[in-house]
Amino acid sequence: MISQDKARQKAAEGLRFEFGGNIPHLGRVRYSEEDKKYVFSIIVSYPRVPEDTDEDMTFDDTTMVGEIIVDEETGKMTHTPESVLQNRVGEIADNGEITYSDS
Repeated sequence: MISQDKARQKAAEGLRFEFGGNIPHLGRVRYSEEDKKYVFSIIVSYPRVPEDTDEDMTFDDTTMVGEIIVDEETGKMTHTPESVLQNRVGEIADNGEITYSDS
């Protein structure tokens, strides 16, 4: 049996292995008593670069793009397919939710 902390570590390592970096990243966890599984949301939040360089950079609201599920008994990990995650992340970028300043 693995703890929630160990499950989070395993999920974070799996996410880094699939995508590298920190976009997307792990969100909140919920525990399914029925299935005995930890379910971590995979979220993205992109920086919004201000046009005025005196302003602080902010982050857009987070958007859930998938899930990583870790079995409490075996530690086996499953997740939303990589192609689905990439499509969802790409849709967010294509919909203009990310703005960049060229200054």
